[in-house]
Amino acid sequence: MKKRIILSVLLCSLVLTGCTTMNMGNVENLLTPPDLSSEQTEIKEALMETVGKNIKLKYPRLGDYRSAFLIADIDEEETEEAIVFYEKTGITDTDGRLRMAILDKKDDKWTAVYDNAGMGTDVERVRIENLGDEKFPTVLVGYSFAGNMGKVLTAYNYSNGALTERLHESYMNLEITDLDNNGEKEISLLTADNKVRVCVIDKEGIRNFETDVESGTSGDYARVINGKLRDGRNALYVDTSYSDGMTATQIIYAQNGFVKNPVYTLQTDTSANTLVKTMRPTGYYSVDVDGDGVVEIPMPVIMTGYENEDVASQLYLTEWYDFNPSNLSFEKKNTGYYSITDGYCFMMPSRWTGSVTVKRDIAKNEIVFYKYSGDITDDSVELMRISVVNKSGAEEKMNEGFIKITETVQVEYLVKISDNKSEPLVPTESEVTYNFRLV
Repeated sequence: MKKRIILSVLLCSLVLTGCTTMNMGNVENLLTPPDLSSEQTEIKEALMETVGKNIKLKYPRLGDYRSAFLIADIDEEETEEAIVFYEKTGITDTDGRLRMAILDKKDDKWTAVYDNAGMGTDVERVRIENLGDEKFPTVLVGYSFAGNMGKVLTAYNYSNGALTERLHESYMNLEITDLDNNGEKEISLLTADNKVRVCVIDKEGIRNFETDVESGTSGDYARVINGKLRDGRNALYVDTSYSDGMTATQIIYAQNGFVKNPVYTLQTDTSANTLVKTMRPTGYYSVDVDGDGVVEIPMPVIMTGYENEDVASQLYLTEWYDFNPSNLSFEKKNTGYYSITDGYCFMMPSRWTGSVTVKRDIAKNEIVFYKYSGDITDDSVELMRISVVNKSGAEEKMNEGFIKITETVQVEYLVKISDNKSEPLVPTESEVTYNFRLV
């Protein structure tokens, strides 16, 4: 099945400054609407011929599809359809809800064939997915409501000029993944009533499977990501934030036809206390830090030499754990220096264990690794430095002996390795490159 998506591009500066942390309740109000392509203009004009000229396009807040126009093949025909989200303006009898229109292209001309009210005031996200064993894609629209944290997911099938609603569920967070590892995708919803509801949609209908989940006290889940267990099964990793500034992780996966959340189940077992074992300060979110598909859970521990320092002066290493479903335990996989602010982790070589510690060079805004001799004031044997700089400042650092390890659009990650040939703890450039990870 061919698929072609036309996206209106938001300003790149919005993306680069971390728009997911902003209040994106009305995306179209934050920026001047992007110029429409000729095809988008044609679609808009065709829509206005049917519904009138007083319309305002609506843009999804999250996800891969951020345009008011989505063009894809969503039915059994070979031609493509256009989905447009909009609201009517200049009238008093509107209920405030956005509307969803579908246009079809026949004889090289776009024509509106379907128009109806959506299920909210804003579009949260849009997905087009082949779910279960269905031959045709499902249009998934997450709706939100002004002044309300709740969201509604509606799943549609389109055929013969009309949308058929297949699913209508409230949710707080959603993911599309093959949770039961049968080669077919399902909808996984985290709901306000503390459930993970897995919805299977196929030609037989809809089947729901669910398990309990801890929602914390923030009113939403801090982060939900798809990943793998160490045995290769797909899983959802749910980071939940609490009012005391802490975060814990639950892991959702399928086993023998049931949805499992062993961390939540074991939290009432005082001998196991598994949920507490994942408790750490907010900001330390689960991530596949080593790129092997298995999601790791970060746990900060006090850096060597800082055990007796006051809390404000302490620095931390981060231990990365993965979950072993065979014995329901967390096992340490790696240990490294993790900078949440700068978005990197340097995994400590095994020979550094207990022999290397870290200082901040505040004047130069650099992280310094040095040989630990029992006193953190003795930093005479320096091993390496890490500096994260804007690209405009990278050349100056390189003139000081730094080398570039990696980069993003905005910054470069530079390392200066000691030239002390007699010290076996000094890393090689290849060793640094291998152990340096963007997070």
